[in-house]
Amino acid sequence: MKVLVTGAAGFMGSYITERLINENYDVNILDHRIFNKNLNDEVISKTNYFEGDIRDEDLVSEASSGCDIIFHFAALVGVDTYSKSKVLTMEVEGDGLKNVCKYALNNNCKKIIYPSSSAVYGRQIKTSALNESDLCAPISNYAIAKRYNEIYLESLYAEQEIQSVCLRIFNVYGPRQDDRLVIPRFIEKAFSNETIEIYGDGKQTRDFVYIDDVVTAAIYAAKKINGYEIINVASGTENSIRSVAKSVIENTQSTSYVNYKALPMNRNSFEVNKCIGDITKLKRLTGFAPQITIESGIKETCKYTKEKNCK
Repeated sequence: MKVLVTGAAGFMGSYITERLINENYDVNILDHRIFNKNLNDEVISKTNYFEGDIRDEDLVSEASSGCDIIFHFAALVGVDTYSKSKVLTMEVEGDGLKNVCKYALNNNCKKIIYPSSSAVYGRQIKTSALNESDLCAPISNYAIAKRYNEIYLESLYAEQEIQSVCLRIFNVYGPRQDDRLVIPRFIEKAFSNETIEIYGDGKQTRDFVYIDDVVTAAIYAAKKINGYEIINVASGTENSIRSVAKSVIENTQSTSYVNYKALPMNRNSFEVNKCIGDITKLKRLTGFAPQITIESGIKETCKYTKEKNCK
């Protein structure tokens, strides 16, 4: 089976690409490799590589030709990035998916796997785990773009029968992640014995899900889910930011201490205090449940960072 992975040199896209190669898929990849270079030359040599921007219609047309499934993982990453680059965020999300859908239709592609985000839920009153039927109330430009794309894909299936699965991914983490994100940032600070800064009181919770589990969920979704579906990809557990910092300090044997600080103005409007995902639907439709605990995931990510820094 032939597949296309967009954003293949990014954090999630690179792991998806490597897994698909290992499972003997014929893999096309599309990425400009400007911001992310997580794929080495050896891996790229096992693919059909299309270098460029997801907003380039001709390139997307060529890269998707003959593909059965498109894993559309091209995106901007990080709260600071999309809070400062609102127009670019909307262009990459909107124009990128529009191109993917157009040429999926033209090239008779069967299915699109799209990484949405738990950010589409926004601030919720409920204190229990979020499920896919809960009201969406996106509050950042990034979350709005993700929700719009979910609706766009739903309409594409209704009108053109292009199947798709929207993965509402919660707080993914793991080796090779950009250190602008919370766990790799904490780890880098800890190994340098520098102060770890946390916005707010650190009691806000997140559902952290390890990259290997996200990749497995995405590939199972491609194999097992038909039609149009939205599924949460989460661990089903919540951890406070301060507990994550504590775990990182312990795993790195660091002398770092934690400093709590006020949220900057550009983040205050879309900070969420509590976030945990209900994975009932994920388990029902794919037969898969995430396997990696936060303790094991942080340990592996610390190990990777230590080895990288020693090179």
